[in-house]
Amino acid sequence: MSNRVSMRIKLGWVGIAACSLWLSGCAQHYASVYEIPFKDPKFKACVLKKGITDTSQFTELDCSHYGITSASEITNFQNLETLDLAFNKLQHLDISDNENLKVVSLEGNRLAYLDVSDNDDIKVVNVSNNPLSRLELSRKQNVSYVNIGNTRIKHFRHKGQITTLIVE
Repeated sequence: MSNRVSMRIKLGWVGIAACSLWLSGCAQHYASVYEIPFKDPKFKACVLKKGITDTSQFTELDCSHYGITSASEITNFQNLETLDLAFNKLQHLDISDNENLKVVSLEGNRLAYLDVSDNDDIKVVNVSNNPLSRLELSRKQNVSYVNIGNTRIKHFRHKGQITTLIVE
């Protein structure tokens, strides 16, 4: 085998290995809270304080008033139904992987971005007192309570029977 062919094969395998590592890192969910590499020590402290080690055992999580700036690891808690991250310092949050969420309380943060695209079972959403300018609930049929008071949301579309809508 020529050196050129040998070099191409080696580079090909290196590329495949690098892509595999990159892709597996994107989709990795940790089974134990002790394995999660938390970005924010305050979020980690709140999660550990609950005394539950198995991420699949979390059905509700209240980490309000902790001063949390990042909660991106929330994707590891696949069975969450209730999430309270109110009165923290969050600017961005993607909870679309938490497909079992029904109640989300995020008021009093600094949220400019929130992704609820795959949260079809969501019923209660409180994002009041955030600089959020958009909240997409137009395909969510189960939503019954929405609080968008003191946000930058000018147009709000929804589907289904919202029984309570707070806009101021």
